[in-house]
Amino acid sequence: MRSVKRNLVLLLASAILLIIWQVASIWLDSQILLPSLGPVFTTLLGLAREPVFTSNVLFTVLRALESFLIILVSASILGVLAGRYSLLSTFLRPFVTTLKAVPVMSIILLAFIWFSSGTVPLFSAFLMGFPVMFVQMEMGVKQLDSNLDEMCDLYGFSKRQSLYISLYLPWFLILSLVPRQRSPWSGKWSLLLRC
Repeated sequence: MRSVKRNLVLLLASAILLIIWQVASIWLDSQILLPSLGPVFTTLLGLAREPVFTSNVLFTVLRALESFLIILVSASILGVLAGRYSLLSTFLRPFVTTLKAVPVMSIILLAFIWFSSGTVPLFSAFLMGFPVMFVQMEMGVKQLDSNLDEMCDLYGFSKRQSLYISLYLPWFLILSLVPRQRSPWSGKWSLLLRC
C-alpha cells in the first residue's frame, strides 16, 4: 500500500512538472530556449528508432560503470588506509578538499583540451565521485568498534582474515557502500550525458 501511494505521488509530481514545462514553453514562446512537449517527444521517438541509439545508450552505460569501478577501487583503497592511518588521512586531506571544491562543469572545458574526448567523461566523473566515496570509506573505518579488532585477536584470526572476512568487507558492503551510492550515481549520469 505504501509503495502504491509513493508511486502515485511520483506520478502526480511528474505530471505537474510536465504541465509547468508546457506552460513555461507557451509563455516564453521560443522553441530554442524551451521547446514544447510535442516536438521534444517526437524528436526523442525519432532518435530511439535510429540504429545508433541503442549503441550510444550502451556506450554511456559502460562509461558510467567504468568510472564507477575506477572510483570504487581507488577510493576504497585510499579511504581504508586513511581511516586506519591518521598521518595518511592528514596528508590526503588537501587533495580531497581541492577535489571537492573543483567546479566540475567549468573544468570539463579544460579537460577537453587536456585529454581525448573518450577520457573526459571518466576524468570528470572521477572529480565528482571520488571525494564522496573516499570520505564515506574513511569515516566507515573510523567508526569501526575497536572491540572488533580485539575479538579477531582473541579468536586467532590472521591479519588478512580480520581485514577482509570478519571486519571490513561486510562493514563496507552493508553499511558504507550500498545505501549511499544513489547521489554520486545520479551526479555521474548527468555528467556523462553532458560529455
